[in-house]
Amino acid sequence: MSHLRLVRKGDREPAPVDALTPDRKNHLRSVVHKLPADERRVTLAHFFENRDLASIADEMGVSEAEVREVRERALRLLKRATAFS
Repeated sequence: MSHLRLVRKGDREPAPVDALTPDRKNHLRSVVHKLPADERRVTLAHFFENRDLASIADEMGVSEAEVREVRERALRLLKRATAFS
């Protein structure tokens, strides 16, 4: 389990997209900006800003379950859009 690291309360993990090369990150960002509004908002907040689902749900005024559904829908769309990239 050496790939895991402990995080003190208040510390933020790097966003998942931070591991990408700048070119891949730019490509992904351009694809994300083509998503429908809710999917784009959730994707940017969760994967680019590394925000948790609860804070996104609170900001959007919806349930955490709804944010989870939007995130999963966005991931399916992104997977299709980047399949041949």
